[in-house]
Amino acid sequence: MKKQELKAVLFDFDGTLVNSESLHFDAFNELLEPFNIQYSWEEYAETMAGKPAYYALEQIIKEHNLDIPFEETLKKKEALSYKNLRNSPVAFMPHAIETLNYYKDKGITLALVTGSDREMVDIIFGKEDLAHFFEITVTSSDVKDTKPSPESYLKALSDLGLQSENCIAIEDTHSGMTSAKDAGLQCLIVQHDTTQHKRLQRADALFSDLREARAHIEKHFSF
Repeated sequence: MKKQELKAVLFDFDGTLVNSESLHFDAFNELLEPFNIQYSWEEYAETMAGKPAYYALEQIIKEHNLDIPFEETLKKKEALSYKNLRNSPVAFMPHAIETLNYYKDKGITLALVTGSDREMVDIIFGKEDLAHFFEITVTSSDVKDTKPSPESYLKALSDLGLQSENCIAIEDTHSGMTSAKDAGLQCLIVQHDTTQHKRLQRADALFSDLREARAHIEKHFSF
C-alpha cells in the first residue's frame, strides 16, 4: 500500500504535549471550596478535562444549581489557573520534546491547536522555549467556537494552506478528537488518565504515548 504524504502534524497542547490539567483541577476546587463542592480527580477527568474553562464552569453551575455571576466567576478561575501555572514548573508529557524535535528535523510543519486561551499558551511559551517549533498557533482566543467545534482545526488548515488529507492531528480527549475529525483530519489519540476511553471510537488509532504515535505515523505516512 502506498504511503500517504504527510506535510503537517497538528498538536493539541494541554494533555498532549504539556500536563497542566492538575493545575486547572486545583483551580476549580479552590474556586468551589466556599460552596462545599469538591471534585475528585476521576470526576474532573471525565467531565472537564480537555474542555475550555467556560464550558466546564457552565456544567458545574448547571449540575449544582449555583446562583453565581458567570463572567466574574470565570475570571476568578482563570486567575487561579494563571497563578498556579506561573508558580509551577512546566510538566511535559512523556516524549514531548523528543517528538517535536523529531518532526522539526524531518522538515514536517508543526502547528499547535489548543482549547487553552492565548494568555495560558504565552505563559508556558515564556517559561519554556517552545514557540519556535510551531509554524502557527491557534488558541481558543483566535476562534468564535473552540473545541469540540472544528473551527480551530479548520482555521489551522486554512492558515497553513494545506488540505486535511496531508495532515494528522494528535489529541488526548473526546472533545479534541471530535474537533479534528469534524475538520476532516485523521486523529491519533494519546491515552492517559484524563482520557474518556469509552468515547473515542472515532479515533483513527489510540496509543499510550507520543513515541508509539510517532511509530504509527512513520509506518503509514511518507515524509
